[in-house]
Amino acid sequence: MKTSSTQPTRASAGFSLIEIAIVVAVIGVLAMVALPNLFSSRKTAEDKVCITNLKALEAAKESWGFEKSKALEDTPTYEDIKPFLSRNQAESICPLGGKYTLGSLQENPTCEYANLGHKLPDEAE
Repeated sequence: MKTSSTQPTRASAGFSLIEIAIVVAVIGVLAMVALPNLFSSRKTAEDKVCITNLKALEAAKESWGFEKSKALEDTPTYEDIKPFLSRNQAESICPLGGKYTLGSLQENPTCEYANLGHKLPDEAE
């Protein structure tokens, strides 16, 4: 009677080079599809955060002007409008690190990165 060996045969010992290459190729294709979408989603989110900050600054400027009976040509400082911003918005900064310019009451606030889409919709050219 012959006893069977408990050691695996060479064919079932692991993955072949072809199998590993196929898995690596599939992972590469998935990465090529997913990464561009990830980067465009990040840019869209950054644009939306900046536009939200600009809207909050605009609302704070309007509240300041109304409460203090200011003319349309008056320009508030950041310290002037700070009481009209919520605690979360009081430290508003552009996600890209851009600086905001408040402008007069008749102007929209602007971001340093307006050319990248960081601007209020009615400011579009």
